[in-house]
Amino acid sequence: MRRLPVPAVLLAAALCLSACVATAPPASGRGAPAVARAVVTRVVDGDTIHVRMPDGSAEKVRLSAVDTPESTWEHEPFGKEASAYAKQTLASRTVYLETGPYLRDDYDRLLAFVWLDRPVDRSDVEVRAKMFNAALLADGYAEVYDKAQNRAYMDVFHRIEREARAARRGMWGL
Repeated sequence: MRRLPVPAVLLAAALCLSACVATAPPASGRGAPAVARAVVTRVVDGDTIHVRMPDGSAEKVRLSAVDTPESTWEHEPFGKEASAYAKQTLASRTVYLETGPYLRDDYDRLLAFVWLDRPVDRSDVEVRAKMFNAALLADGYAEVYDKAQNRAYMDVFHRIEREARAARRGMWGL
């Protein structure tokens, strides 16, 4: 049996442990989700933006639990429209980012629900009125991403998507 050198084994163990820590939810910290104010500095496409945080740091943000058609590296039907809608709504705007138990995806993007105004009670009515993720669904620019790690609003998101499909809004009217 061939033995691996000790440094290689230690490096493999460290990488495995860091991957587990980076993707696992925190063990504690229940309560109100974290919300941070930010300014949108760039809209990449319908579900990815860049923001400037209050401390001056920059973050690339992936909108949680929604998926818009691709418009950057691959061109899918309605991708350009979803991207244009996001640019029109979010460019240079102050937003409020709500994170969940999973902070980052595999591409190191911050996972967030993007609020257009600071949330107060997070009711279904408020989600529909203030959350950009929900607006993408309501206007037919996105579908619910069922593989999402942060699942706080999945029930209302599914209702909103069903309504958009039934009304043939956005991509559902193609």
